[in-house]
Amino acid sequence: MKVYSLFFLSLLLLNFCTQKEEIIPRKAIVISVIGDVLASGKKVHLAQEIIDEEIIVGKNSMCDLQLLDSDSLVVLRLKSYSKFKLSGKKVGSKIQNLFTFNYGTGIFNVSKVASQEQIKTLTPTLTAGVRGTKYEVNIQPNGSTKILVLEGEIQAKPRIPEIEKLSSSQSVAKTISKTLDKKEFKIKSGEFSEIPAEVKNKLLKDTGLESTQGNTPKEVGQNIELEKLEEKLAQMEKDELNFSTKEIDLQTQKQKLKEYDEIVPFEKTQINDPKIRTALIQARFRKIEKNWWEMFKEWLKSF
Repeated sequence: MKVYSLFFLSLLLLNFCTQKEEIIPRKAIVISVIGDVLASGKKVHLAQEIIDEEIIVGKNSMCDLQLLDSDSLVVLRLKSYSKFKLSGKKVGSKIQNLFTFNYGTGIFNVSKVASQEQIKTLTPTLTAGVRGTKYEVNIQPNGSTKILVLEGEIQAKPRIPEIEKLSSSQSVAKTISKTLDKKEFKIKSGEFSEIPAEVKNKLLKDTGLESTQGNTPKEVGQNIELEKLEEKLAQMEKDELNFSTKEIDLQTQKQKLKEYDEIVPFEKTQINDPKIRTALIQARFRKIEKNWWEMFKEWLKSF
């Protein structure tokens, strides 16, 4: 009897530890757009729905998006020279809303996260998980990431996108992911942190992953020795994978928070109702457009 009990307990634990993952579509709506903004190569317009599309923001341009068909209340502003994509994943019973930045600057107002959802921001070098907070990410062309928390708190950890192409069950992927998970750290209100691209590049080179780019997952597993991989990761864990936080200048923090007055989420009942949301979006946009061009004119006078 004890043997059967242990067997079924083992099955339950195995099922818990290997939760099913499923790619799911996520949707957002454009609540403000100025200048040259493209989604999947086509010009973006006000009140347009965006479903898993890549957005590119050009010079002197910006785009505000609100998460749609969700109990979470999230608005983000994409600034000039940004490349972004919204996507989603279901892990077990949790829905992950994934905000991926390749480069550029984005500011987030996460005023509510539903209990069954998660909000994650991904950059070439960082993964940030949030509850309710206001924060900004800035990604340099080489992938280095700076993240500022203006209100609330963020859980951040280094990210290596290259290992996400491998099966999560592979020993190589498991080993690296375990190390990255251990280096998770908090960024509190009024703090910022930076994760340089050099850290990711060094990890790829020292672990041998750099030379396996283009190989199949099976070939990667065959070409990388786990023992040597673990040795390299242990050394990096002591040195390069330690990230500190610094305080944001108080005046800078106050100045940045002013912009959040423009990106307050619409209530769920408003934004999810096609009959009323367009009028609300247009009314807010008229105010933002006026403020934007006045700010732009002041900026031009400084030259």
